[in-house]
Amino acid sequence: MQWHYFETCDSTNAAARRFFEAAHLQSTILKSNTISDGFIAETQTQGRGTQNRMWVSPPGTGLYMSLLWPQCLLPSEQLPFLPLVVGIAAIDTLFELLPALKGQVFLKAVNDLMTKNGEKLGGILIEAFSQQNSHTAVVIGLGLNLWKAPVLEPAYHDSHYQPMSLATLLPQWADSIQDKTLWRNHLARCISEKLLVSPFLEILLSPGGPEPYSQETLLQEWLLRALPGSQVSDLVARGLPKL
Repeated sequence: MQWHYFETCDSTNAAARRFFEAAHLQSTILKSNTISDGFIAETQTQGRGTQNRMWVSPPGTGLYMSLLWPQCLLPSEQLPFLPLVVGIAAIDTLFELLPALKGQVFLKAVNDLMTKNGEKLGGILIEAFSQQNSHTAVVIGLGLNLWKAPVLEPAYHDSHYQPMSLATLLPQWADSIQDKTLWRNHLARCISEKLLVSPFLEILLSPGGPEPYSQETLLQEWLLRALPGSQVSDLVARGLPKL
């Protein structure tokens, strides 16, 4: 897997798509049926969230990353499951690197990382586009507030959630990190590696995967049933309600 780093860009999702389209036009056909490239920016000038909201991305304060899946093998009706699968990989990685976060951070279906007090730590944006050969390419975007929560302008304020940062949750840990860029890049690599071996992704890719969901509770129920009973408590600990 190759990583691409930017001091600034409009958005890492857009950079990933441009990279794919340039490679395609140059006949450097990206045939990888797994995640091939990662993109990280120090800041984004046009970071995006769901529902066309702006993802405020101050320089050097967060993780702004995207992953490119050139030939996504998921049927289109199963793509809505992907944000939660990515979110579980991100939560698992954070808990492994920072055990003190357990009980403080959870995953809100289908694409938000929240604190127990209802503040927003991060979000996921999945964008898919078709190729001429009928394969679907997918860009997986993830934003996390690491060192400082952004100050939101009123025009972009989501009245439901206030932003929160990891550093505010764990100030002693944040003060101990000497090279914040190095730690951020390590976090990005760990999340991508966790996603690549995710048992949930394996289930999605297997024949007879889950049927399309129509409500968040159906998706959560599937996830709770996806692992043996002895591991269900682990899922609940990530913040998914026990059904």
